[in-house]
Amino acid sequence: MGTGLLESARSAGLAVTLPTAAIPPISPDEVIQVMARTLADELAQPLTLLIGTLELWQAGYYADEPPAAIWARLELASQELARRFAQLAGVQAYVPRMRAGFVLLDLDQAGGPAE
Repeated sequence: MGTGLLESARSAGLAVTLPTAAIPPISPDEVIQVMARTLADELAQPLTLLIGTLELWQAGYYADEPPAAIWARLELASQELARRFAQLAGVQAYVPRMRAGFVLLDLDQAGGPAE
């Protein structure tokens, strides 16, 4: 979008959002560190839910729940885990974001599937 069109749209009161561009990483080591942090950040919650549910079930904490309810909980965690893996596998660009003081990949902007 040219500068003239951008200014015309803004002066007309239109909200203009430009796509976030990929930013080149400083070094290959930085890419590895960011991807490792992103992987851990994205997979921790669904893995914790999956493993925690299985451990609690094995310990007898879900004795009063019907097996279908436990399987539904496990299925949701598995589906979320698979969705996040697919999004990580689809990354095509280095688009960083900050979270809690750490640089992670912005998976919504980095080219992964948006399911």
